[in-house]
Amino acid sequence: MHTRHHSRLPSLPRTLLTTASLLSVTAGAHALVLPTSLISAPATGDLGSLDSLASRGNLASSVRKSINFGPSIAAAVHDGHDPSPALSVWNANHFAALHAIGDKCDALVDQGTRAVARCVGQELATSFVEQLHPDADFRLTDLVLSSHSGIVHAHFVQEIDGVPVANANVNVNVDLASGKVLSYGDSSFVGAIKGNEDSKAGYSRSRRASAWKQRVKTWATDAVDTIENAAGQVVFGSSPSSSDNGPQGATAGARASAADPREGLLTFLAIQSNNVQLSTRLASAPRAQLVDQMSVVEASEADKHDFEIAMDIADLDEPVKATLTYVHDGADVKLAWKYEVKSHDNMYEAYLTADGSVSPGDEVPLLVVDWVRDFASTGGELGIDSRASDIALREARPSAAATASSVTSAPVASTTDKKEVDAMRKVKPAYKVFPWGENDPSESDGKRVVLRGTLVELDDEASPAGWHLVPGEKREYGGATPDTFYFETRGNNVLAQDNPSGGNSMNGFRANGGKDMSFKFGIHMPKEGHSLDPTSYIEASTTELFYTNNEIHDLYHRYGFDEEAGNFQDHNFGRGGYGGDAVQANAQDGSGYNNANFATPPDGQRPRMRMYVWNAQQPYRDGDFEAGIVIHEYSHGLSTRLTGGPANSGCLGWGEAGGMGEGWGDFLATMIRMHDANVTDYSMGEWASARKNGIRNYRYSRNMTENPSTYKFLDKPGYWGVHAIGEVWAEMLFELSESLMDEYGFHATLFPPPVNGPDKTGYYDAELLAKKGKKVPAHGNTLAVQLVIDGMKLQPCRPSFQNARDAIITADEALTGGRNYCIIQKAFARRGLGPASRVVGSTPWGGGSRTEDYSPPARCVDDGGKKKKKAPKSFSA
Repeated sequence: MHTRHHSRLPSLPRTLLTTASLLSVTAGAHALVLPTSLISAPATGDLGSLDSLASRGNLASSVRKSINFGPSIAAAVHDGHDPSPALSVWNANHFAALHAIGDKCDALVDQGTRAVARCVGQELATSFVEQLHPDADFRLTDLVLSSHSGIVHAHFVQEIDGVPVANANVNVNVDLASGKVLSYGDSSFVGAIKGNEDSKAGYSRSRRASAWKQRVKTWATDAVDTIENAAGQVVFGSSPSSSDNGPQGATAGARASAADPREGLLTFLAIQSNNVQLSTRLASAPRAQLVDQMSVVEASEADKHDFEIAMDIADLDEPVKATLTYVHDGADVKLAWKYEVKSHDNMYEAYLTADGSVSPGDEVPLLVVDWVRDFASTGGELGIDSRASDIALREARPSAAATASSVTSAPVASTTDKKEVDAMRKVKPAYKVFPWGENDPSESDGKRVVLRGTLVELDDEASPAGWHLVPGEKREYGGATPDTFYFETRGNNVLAQDNPSGGNSMNGFRANGGKDMSFKFGIHMPKEGHSLDPTSYIEASTTELFYTNNEIHDLYHRYGFDEEAGNFQDHNFGRGGYGGDAVQANAQDGSGYNNANFATPPDGQRPRMRMYVWNAQQPYRDGDFEAGIVIHEYSHGLSTRLTGGPANSGCLGWGEAGGMGEGWGDFLATMIRMHDANVTDYSMGEWASARKNGIRNYRYSRNMTENPSTYKFLDKPGYWGVHAIGEVWAEMLFELSESLMDEYGFHATLFPPPVNGPDKTGYYDAELLAKKGKKVPAHGNTLAVQLVIDGMKLQPCRPSFQNARDAIITADEALTGGRNYCIIQKAFARRGLGPASRVVGSTPWGGGSRTEDYSPPARCVDDGGKKKKKAPKSFSA
């Protein structure tokens, strides 16, 4: 095996286009046809649940169409409980690998112990992959060191002749204390490529891919020399008329090599669109004319993509990134163009066939992941359609919310003056908000409090510059940009603003606290049944959203979602990862009602949170004030960046993996709102939706009557959508947390003590700290959160329920030596996910036939009460 150790990481209301109209769209001589695989896909349970939901309360979600599907490939996952021969052999001889490292990592000692640890982890992981696949090529895409557990998480992507292979990933988890591989996941392509020889071109598809990239680059260079273009853009189809001028002028043999990337993009734009303006344009204009209007710019060597394609479509937020790649479908690899398409409502990672022998317009989507995830079902998760009623709701939104904010911003938004910045560092901001841990206004009788200083729980470790200052960046040729202090709801972790247009502007209104940093804004809420324009309290909304996002950032940072792991910050303080990706959080977003969503592109690209107004009753309820919704959305970013590594945002698109992305959000929101271990049942979205028991099928509860969810529920037609799948996973995690609290008690706050400060509340397990030197949460609720987040780092891309369960078990082994093995196994087995549970015939839509297992491993069978159980212990603030 050959590995490369560098990383190519990145530094008008819409009218729906229904399936029927999609099928009728034509352009020139070639129809833009929705693939049969999408049309024939079964309707999700979310469609059914949303219908019933709407009939009960006339509550429809935002008008957003989302496509997620791809090959169903189960990664081979092995750990200490189920070792593969390769894992057993490597761990038995790992000292040889350690010896081979020699002085390579010792030479980094001047850079600190973290640099040495990363080096050791990288070398060991690389050595293991080389043994696992000696005849294949892999590129290291991410390396994440979890300091609290001493594990290095290495992520590799397979390559064929330098062309990356989507769906072919290997993740390796190295325990630095022992030098052994704890676990790994492998979905790489093994074997010969089918149809390797092409009768026309006479060489393999992998060679054709490399040749195509070089030919287009050569052609582009020649075209730039002959075409006047001030923007430096290359317009395919307008090039000199030679026999190899690119796709439009290519010979039959050349076109058989790889297709014009614009053709596949045009096909995908038609498939994904719910914009009638775009659809009309695609249907009326000749295809060749549309293609000629698309400009292509070759990417630089520093970029991780090949080209950028631009066209005059208002719905696109930026040029589309295109990369030649392969897609592993479980049996073969197919040449494809990968597109990153960012629009107002979606951020797609889409792969369409790049086989030049396919007629334009007939390109087939092989794999599609929408990086945007919703709080509730939109009714269009399979890309079939969204709800027509949603359009009426959006268009009926109060006019004040559909125009620019009527609130006038303070004259000064920020300062870069050094003396003023230094002075503002000493000012303690004050926020009038619902306190952290309170889920919604119903938990505090609608009363907000003013929090300042230590009451805000500012974390010097997670946010060294505070919440309002963005440190300057060093310039490439010396010097640095100045520090910027914001007097408004903007800082290093989040930019909170309104967004009445529903677009993707970063220039919305932001609440301004002035030079005394006082964010104390009133809300004059009328009695129930009386209306109130939500924009009248937009300052309070953006303040609440800013506050909640910063609290989540700081909490998750302390549990391992730090800079190196791909968290969301504009400046990373030299701690690794890529900056420039603080959350863009839109309050009262104008793109819909009764929902929320979060877009998570790869590390270094800005995520986007959109919070909506809910119109189930008067006055309307603002989702910005239900912390559980905000936490659920932010947690999509957490799970997406941790699963598969920060550079890969495509691991949680559909099926069980996509469902768990929803479930983690519900679980973590529930753990954060948990004040009292004696409260047993929790809902999601109950306040915003004004619906008893919230928007899920069941409240989260250990009571099997209150919540009967088990693994077999996923076989039900109503559970094929990701939100319903997520409910089952969240219930299993809730069961786990309750079991851990039975054993270790409850801690009143999830926040750990200061990094270098005293542990006054017994937050950490004193025994493990003394014996292992590891800071392990001592209480059941805090330990549950730590194990779940650690499990995300350990699991493979597109994990199954079993993969994620086993990753939690491995996380416990790394932290505690496995002392909670039986507690974890019993908790999952209670909901049918015991060791023998399995699924046969799984599909991207979440289908299949599942077998439950309610029996924990033999070693975990109760011993008749002979073993004395620890008495629960609790800490209350």
